[in-house]
Amino acid sequence: MSASELDGTPVIGLLSKASRVVYETSFVPMLALNGKVDGASLDLIAKDGSKVPVLLSAETTGSGKECRTTIAFLLADARRAFERDLAKARAEAEAQLLLTQREEAARAVCRDLGP
Repeated sequence: MSASELDGTPVIGLLSKASRVVYETSFVPMLALNGKVDGASLDLIAKDGSKVPVLLSAETTGSGKECRTTIAFLLADARRAFERDLAKARAEAEAQLLLTQREEAARAVCRDLGP
C-alpha cells in the first residue's frame, strides 16, 4: 500500500491480531498519557497476508476538534533479524561458558583426588 492509500485508514485495521492487543492495551494508553510514543515494535499485515515488522511512533497535537495524531511506521525487519542473531549468539556463548565451567570443575576434582 502506498502512503496515500493509508491516509485516514484506522491503524487497528492494519495490525496483526497480537499487535492489535499491544496497540489497544499499551500503545493507546501511553499515547493518551504522554502525548507521544516512540519505537513500539508491532506487525502490520500486508495485502498478501504476510506480517511486516515495524517500529511505530506517534504524536498527538492540538485539542478538541483540532486534535490530530500523526503516526510514522519504520520497517524493522533488519532490526528483528539482528535481535534474533544476538539472542542466538548469547545462547551459544552461555552454553560454551557452562561447558568450560564443567570442564574446569572436572579437572579440579581430578587434581583433588590425585594419583
